[in-house]
Amino acid sequence: MDKTIAGLTVAAIILLLILASCLWYKLCVPSLQDDILFMMRAPRLYKLLGAAGIVFFSIMGIPFLFAKENYLFPFIFFFCAVIFYVYFLLAALLWRCVIKEDSVTFYNPLLPTKKIKFYEIDFVHLTDNPLPLLSGGKILIAYRGKKKLFDVPEATSGFYFLCDQLYQYGKLEYIPRPAATKEPLAHIPVVESFSVTQTTEEIVRTIVGAALLIPVSVYILWDRAEFELIYQIIAVVMLILSLDNLLQTLLWKVTVDYRTICIRYFIGVVKTYDIREITKVEEQKVHIILYAGDKKIAKIAKDRKNFQYLFERLMRTEAEIYRKD
Repeated sequence: MDKTIAGLTVAAIILLLILASCLWYKLCVPSLQDDILFMMRAPRLYKLLGAAGIVFFSIMGIPFLFAKENYLFPFIFFFCAVIFYVYFLLAALLWRCVIKEDSVTFYNPLLPTKKIKFYEIDFVHLTDNPLPLLSGGKILIAYRGKKKLFDVPEATSGFYFLCDQLYQYGKLEYIPRPAATKEPLAHIPVVESFSVTQTTEEIVRTIVGAALLIPVSVYILWDRAEFELIYQIIAVVMLILSLDNLLQTLLWKVTVDYRTICIRYFIGVVKTYDIREITKVEEQKVHIILYAGDKKIAKIAKDRKNFQYLFERLMRTEAEIYRKD
């Protein structure tokens, strides 16, 4: 009976946390409006870490529900960890940073909204992240006097857009690019031949994540006599998601030269189009979609390496570029 109550209590806490976070998001986070220049989202790896933490500590904690003795403290420990990672995942999914012409506003689930005017920032440090595998190669840290106002890792979508806004306000001296150039983002050169790929940091993070999750999944499926069916189902889902993410990260690529655009999909299919065949470019919050006539040919995230060169080339074509809210 005590175990049933403990399990139901944990389930109720998690459910309330999810419902409260969703209600917070609906009431507090604004929809995309004309005065919003960009809405930043948390790095994708944070979502993977949150999901992996939930699965791992759930697997470790569930057996203690069936133990006859000495189960209480291990159960509390593991399911407190589960609750923590549930919130971590919710934060990764719902965290937003809204960039406007004169300010930046941070929305974190169930926490007070934090709005900062650009003129309130005294100086900005753009430095190497001490945790590169978790957050990206660089980290942007803003200060008012000695007080840290916020920090944003490079892997966050819209990172360089925020850098550009800070550059225009004179808070940042230059914007280092993944391609090692130092031109401001507002003055993007026309490059004839380049490739749009995942950043090196994203590739490393994906490989590390796959190296952790795939062996665990394979082990659970291999030793089926030791693990129950529910664990085997979880292992299959983890294995499929890990392999899919790994293949997309390593194989997907867009290559552009002076007149063609070549798209290599993650399943190995390669298709080449004349740039003049691209008739429409649909710009959304964190990605763009390319169309040849009415056919959708590619979906490209804005945080990919050399994306700025691709968008500059597309702006110089006759393609219709429009923003979809």
